[in-house]
Amino acid sequence: MIIDGLFEGMQLHNFTFIMAEQYKDGSDNTFTIYDPENPGTVFMKFNWHESDGTFYLTIVVPGDIQVIIIVNADGSGSIEAKEWENGLYMLTYKAQWEASGHCEYWEYDNGEEINHGSW
Repeated sequence: MIIDGLFEGMQLHNFTFIMAEQYKDGSDNTFTIYDPENPGTVFMKFNWHESDGTFYLTIVVPGDIQVIIIVNADGSGSIEAKEWENGLYMLTYKAQWEASGHCEYWEYDNGEEINHGSW
């Protein structure tokens, strides 16, 4: 999506706001939103693909958060959330679940586990 005109009070000229890409076979997809206040800077990016029945989704807000979700064909999967700290994405949350619904999760602060549980 290209914006040429007024957007939320900003005058933009030929600004790429959203870019979406997909492999012809649909196996890999990217959806990128650019920051209108800083042209050329990625605001948020989604990437997803499927391989052998497993679905992978990565969401990134550069310099802020990264989320990785994996869902297997049997319904089991995992999620990891990382926050940007001191120039690195640091793990803050992780969960793994089985197809049966049983889940185990962990929370972290500065790389140290601060909470753990299951259901």
